[in-house]
Formats: sequence, structure tokens, C-alpha cells
Amino acid sequence: MNALVDAQATHRANHDFLIFEPFDGNTRRWTYAEFAHDTRRLAAGLASRGIRMGDRVLIHMENSTEAILSWYACARLGAVALTTNARAAGPELAYFASHAGAVAAITQPKFAELVNAHSPQLR
Repeated sequence: MNALVDAQATHRANHDFLIFEPFDGNTRRWTYAEFAHDTRRLAAGLASRGIRMGDRVLIHMENSTEAILSWYACARLGAVALTTNARAAGPELAYFASHAGAVAAITQPKFAELVNAHSPQLR
């Protein structure tokens, strides 16, 4: 997957790769080059925090551009993205994190307290 995105970022740099159109109307577009750049940056940030190939990372977010970038950034590292339902309750998050062997979480500010309270072992 990384090779395909990166190859297109070279050969079709300014072509649309992804168009995110949420219900609120704030459309976000990425070209191949922008998407490759942004996911590389996020992957580097995750790596600097100790995320490595094979690590499981809980992604607890609403449908958003950040969720898409997080998933692809994990893939760039070879980490396993564990996406959850944003409406999951605390005990469900604890179950997902512990049974999947997650080592870290990526979430939105409004869910940070919930994730921290029910999965304190996660980075």
C-alpha cells in the first residue's frame, strides 16, 4: 500500500487522491503528494513515540480526516490500526484495548478522558 501511494505521489502528485465530504460541508481534499506527506509526518510522530511494526494502536475517533490519516500512518509503520466505534462506552474500550493487545491510542480531545480512564496502560 505504501509503495502504491508513494508511486502515485511521484507520478500524479497534483491529482486528487482523497476527497472527504462530511455532513457539515467542510470538504477536505488531498492530492497524492499531500496525502503521502501528511501520512509520513504522522507515522514519524508515532515512531518517535515508540510505535513499531506489529504494534497494535487503538484508534478511537469519529469519522474524520484525522481518523483516515491515523489509519494510513499506522499502515506506513506496519502497525495494526484497531478502529473502534466512537460511541463505544468505557468498558468496551477497555475490552478492545486489553484483548487486542493495544500499546497506544489515537483519539480526539473530546474522547481523551474516556480513553485514558478505561485504558490507562496505553501510550
